[in-house]
Amino acid sequence: MRSDIIGVVLGVVFLGVLFGVNRFYPHQNGQAQIEAVADEVAPGFTGEKKIGAWSLICTKEAPPASGQIQLGRCRVNFQFHPKKAPQKVLMAVNFRLVGPAKRLTLLLRVPPLVHKDDLLVVGFGRGGLKVPVMNCEQNQCIAGGGLDDAALTRLLGAPRGTVIFPADAQGKQASIPFPLIGIKKSVEAMRRAESAPPA
Repeated sequence: MRSDIIGVVLGVVFLGVLFGVNRFYPHQNGQAQIEAVADEVAPGFTGEKKIGAWSLICTKEAPPASGQIQLGRCRVNFQFHPKKAPQKVLMAVNFRLVGPAKRLTLLLRVPPLVHKDDLLVVGFGRGGLKVPVMNCEQNQCIAGGGLDDAALTRLLGAPRGTVIFPADAQGKQASIPFPLIGIKKSVEAMRRAESAPPA
């Protein structure tokens, strides 16, 4: 039963991405527009900017620290919305700067169809990043992990990423692609925004 539900939900997400993928790939001069928007982000920036397929969102204050983990006040965000209920978020991919070293960290918000300590694989380029499911609530599960230099290089050079879910009872693995258009400029803009106190 659980595997059937997973298949239905992931099928809905995948179809939404499949039919909407064209709008995430810029037309001619699209890269110039991405660079122009990213360049508007100054040190201390607060607010929201759409940079390619991604949204850079910066608040005046960082969220409260969780244990010894301190998140930055900005995040780079991509969300999956069903066409019939665009206000609803089915899944979200976030990148944040974490800790004094400002290490780029991936945080995934996925439907509660996995379990705590399950491993998701996020692929970009020729490699993948294994991210553990850290917490599950009624409506969502959160998975995440930091990127080392090799993973960061693959991320910033890849045209798309893929979230790969654990195998179901039949041994089948579902995977959901997401665009990376604008991710490099978005991360650069996030680092620039957090290089100074909020304006």
